[in-house]
Amino acid sequence: MQTDLKYNEKSEFDGNSIFLPELDNLNSMHNKNTYFLQSLEGKTIQITSINIDIVNSSEKVKMLSSEAAGEFYQTFIENTSDLIEHYGGYVLKNIGDCVTGYFPCSKYYIENHDKAVLCGLAMRDMIKDSLNPYLTERKLPSIACRISADFGAAKVLLITSNGDYSAIDLFGSALNSAAKISHYAKPNQMVIGDNLFWELIHSEYFDFKLIHHLDLIGKQTYPVYLVERRTCKKRGDDNE
Repeated sequence: MQTDLKYNEKSEFDGNSIFLPELDNLNSMHNKNTYFLQSLEGKTIQITSINIDIVNSSEKVKMLSSEAAGEFYQTFIENTSDLIEHYGGYVLKNIGDCVTGYFPCSKYYIENHDKAVLCGLAMRDMIKDSLNPYLTERKLPSIACRISADFGAAKVLLITSNGDYSAIDLFGSALNSAAKISHYAKPNQMVIGDNLFWELIHSEYFDFKLIHHLDLIGKQTYPVYLVERRTCKKRGDDNE
């Protein structure tokens, strides 16, 4: 299977692409994440976490053969992972119908707040314009996703068990919040938490709409925002 993802100079997904990535590509992304986290073991870093979650995936695959279900999930996981990497992020993990990625953020990587959201919105376009037509061609169910993101701290920890098992992983508020607010997105929408909203408040790329106040530990009200690309007016629109 060969990857054929195509992007234009503005880093937007080319909806005419036909693709099905190789497993080696996903392994390479996993290694990239592992090497990055190993260099930061024991440290607390600032990240923007992003979740892409298939809506009602269990219902979609329950009538499929195991081979067809495997192709369905593999196609989703590998292509969403590839897009995260294209925008400069790292793929942390996938759990069946959900992919989690992150974008390191600091005074040297402030643009990664924008990139994470641009990635999420491009993900929605990629699924609609390329992934679903491909799945239909393969006689597989189409996909609708909820996309969510938030900003915050995460601790890099090495997990070991009796010396037989070890894994490097991230734990923290940004990951927890991004996962928790996902349910406030309708299918094919992207939502962000309040922490990320304040990092993007002056961005020229996005429009925001407050849609919910969510109770989180330590915060009685935690706003959740729907995010969309900002549409630019055409010259002369103000005179109409």
